[in-house]
Amino acid sequence: YTKLLVEYKSLTRENEELNEQYLQAELENFEITSYYEQILADVTAETAQLEAEYTEKLEIVYANDTVTSASSRPTSASRTSTSLTPPTIPDEDNDENEE
Repeated sequence: YTKLLVEYKSLTRENEELNEQYLQAELENFEITSYYEQILADVTAETAQLEAEYTEKLEIVYANDTVTSASSRPTSASRTSTSLTPPTIPDEDNDENEE
């Protein structure tokens, strides 16, 4: 009986030590996870802000480009140009075959 009691107490102590190590590991895991979740949240917020700034600047560039290209076009071309299709580019191979 004494031998079993000593073994039981020894195993109980070992179990308590293992439980303490487990809880310590869980706490470290929680702290690390929280740390990286915070970094992810910060980077996600920064990315959203940068995307918004990029979109805003892109809209400004397109708006300026549209104004610049519209003002540089001849008036007659803008009046007569009603087609949305791009201009056709002559094929150089066809010119050589025609000669």
